[in-house]
This record gives sequence, C-alpha cells and structure tokens, in this order.
Amino acid sequence: MARRRDNFGLLRLGAATAVLVSHAFGLTSRDDPFRAIADQTLGDAAVAVFFAISGFLVVGSWFRDPNPLRFVGRRAKRIWPGLAVAVLFTAYVVGPIFTRLSVTDYLHNGGTRAFLSWLVMVPSHHLPGVFTSNTLSVPNGSLWTLPIEVKAYLLVAVLGVAGALKHRWLVWAAWLLAIEGVLVFGVFNVAPAVHIWPREGYLFAVFLGGAVLYHERDRVPLRAGLVAALVAAWVLSSGTAMQVPMGAAAIPYACLWLAYRTRPVFVRFFDRVDLSYGMYLYGYPVEQGIRATLGGGATPAIMIALGVPITAALAYMSWRFVERPALSAKRVELAVGQLDLQRPKVLPQVVD
Repeated sequence: MARRRDNFGLLRLGAATAVLVSHAFGLTSRDDPFRAIADQTLGDAAVAVFFAISGFLVVGSWFRDPNPLRFVGRRAKRIWPGLAVAVLFTAYVVGPIFTRLSVTDYLHNGGTRAFLSWLVMVPSHHLPGVFTSNTLSVPNGSLWTLPIEVKAYLLVAVLGVAGALKHRWLVWAAWLLAIEGVLVFGVFNVAPAVHIWPREGYLFAVFLGGAVLYHERDRVPLRAGLVAALVAAWVLSSGTAMQVPMGAAAIPYACLWLAYRTRPVFVRFFDRVDLSYGMYLYGYPVEQGIRATLGGGATPAIMIALGVPITAALAYMSWRFVERPALSAKRVELAVGQLDLQRPKVLPQVVD
C-alpha cells in the first residue's frame, strides 16, 4: 500500500493532547478558557474530533472488509489490549502509590477489584483511598468515552450486516435521527427514562456525521470557506439547541478538511508510531498523580508541562509493547488512501 497522505495521525494526537490540556484546568479547580468560546471544554471538543474521525475511518474499514467477525476482531485488537494494561496500571501501580490505605488493605479492598470492571466496559469511578485530597478523586476520568465508542462500532456492524450502510439515505437518516434524539431528550428531559445520556447521543451524532461524509467522499467539496462558516455557526450557536446539529456537521467536516486539505505533517512518523490512544489512556492518571504530589502548587501550566512528557513516555511504551504487538498479527489499516492532488475539491475514493 502506498504511504498515506493525510493528517489523521496528527489530528488524533492533537485531540488526545487537547484532552490532557483541558483536564489540567478541571483538576486544578480552574475554568477551561475554551468554555467561554463554545460553551464546552476543549476536552469535550477534542473527544468529538475523535468520534468524527472514527466514524469516517471505521465505516471505511467495514466497506473494505464487510465481515462482521473480522470487523469486531479488528476493533477489539485496537481497543482492549491498550485499555487492559492501562486499567491494570492504574489499579496496581498508581493506586498503591497514592492510596491513603495500607498497600495490603488497598489490594484486598473490593473497590480495587471493582475497578477492573472497565475491562468489560462497565464504569467504576473510584479506587479506595486514591486521590481523595484532589479536586476530583476519579483515577481515570477519560475512560467514560470508550463504552460509547464500542457501542458506535457495534452500531456499524449491525447496520453493515443489515445492509443499511449500502444505502446513503439510511446513513443520512441515522445521523438526523441521532441529532433529533439528542434535541428531543434534552427538551423533554426523558434521557434518564430511556437510559440514554444526551452527551452520549451527541457523540453518536458526530460519529454518524463522519459516516455520512464517508458515503459522500466522492461528492462533498472540502473548502476552507465552508469550514469557517460551519465552525462559526457552531460557535455562535453555543448555549442553544442548534449547537447539537451544528457540532454534528461542523466537527466531522472540519476534521476531513484538516486531514486532506492541509499539508501532511510527520507522515512517516505517524506510519510507525501512534501515541494518540496511549496519550488518552494515561493522561488523566498522570495528571492526578501530579496534582496529588504538588497539591495546591499544581497550576494548569505546571500540570501541562509535566503531564505531556510523562504521558507521552507511557504512551510510547503502550504503543511499542502493547498496542503494536496486538495489531501485528494482521495490521489494522487506518489509512484511507492517497490524496488525489488533481481533484482538490472532492475527497478521493477510499482504497486499500
């Protein structure tokens, strides 16, 4: 396969780093300055970027090999090995270091074992005696998105097996339905009754926005002016019901424009190393550890300055010794083909 010519690798790494930067404010009891711009944190926007990119690439993965077992296997190899090591690291390395309990009491506490439920995507938000003096005691507040991501993968598999992904109008309908669902649930406050979290519905809408753009990849023009207009509309709609549809349209479109219409950066590096998942998995516990160590002296700037290199080192070890070996048996291709420089207004076909 020819070397890919896109900036998806850089976008993913940038989004993971943005999540870390955003948490540096929340974990030190400061307001994220991005909230004043778009009525949400920088981390919220970065998570939406992940889902938009995932919607585009994962649907492409299905079409390249529409076998449900292999599809699920590829997704599992991408998610669970890194997650498993990160959960064990948090529970049995970070936990014993920062718990107020004795190590023996900590290891025998049922709460420590309960944290391992993350391995089957069941949230567990605390470890016994860990980070209890911090602003928040959650050991890894980034993991909440992973069950939603897995549900989105399963949705793709179900729609693919049912044949719905072959029909553009059904993909558009799913996207519009997701947007409508978030709006309706928000207005009538019925989310708790149906066990759907509006934030979760919004991420599904963004994911499906990426899926729509995959279907329209040979038709949709990628123009800087349209990116600017959509992003401006999204920002101006902050605090209103229109922010949901604006975000579900603007973020996927902006991601594709940034991936295909900007000069590819460090392409060879991202072909060999993908730190984004590890940065996402380890950033929060690293910052919590910094906060617990420095106490009130931990400012956002210090959290970022210390957190980025420490997390990057852990992310590299995760990639080198966990994620890449798990994928090496049969490489999961995240690339979407080369950019056709002769067709500057239209996305190229996705090819292997």
